[in-house]
Amino acid sequence: IILNGVPAGEAIKLALPSVPMVTETLAWLDHNLFGKQQFIAGETFSIADMIVGCELSQYNILFPLIFPNGEVKMDRYTNISRYLQDL
Repeated sequence: IILNGVPAGEAIKLALPSVPMVTETLAWLDHNLFGKQQFIAGETFSIADMIVGCELSQYNILFPLIFPNGEVKMDRYTNISRYLQDL
């Protein structure tokens, strides 16, 4: 598998240092944003949801590649999971 022109194993090693920042951001989004409102801009779907939804949905693909033993999964972020289903 090639990710952005880099073999997957190498890309994963390069990405690992950013994982704590990503998981902290996801936890904040899950609790502080999607825990309080349905969409990015409140209760109305907007173009911001198209952009953020595309970005967040990538983690459903990337996390199993980076963490094949399931150490980090998107389903731990229940409000984000609901948000992605609502899209």
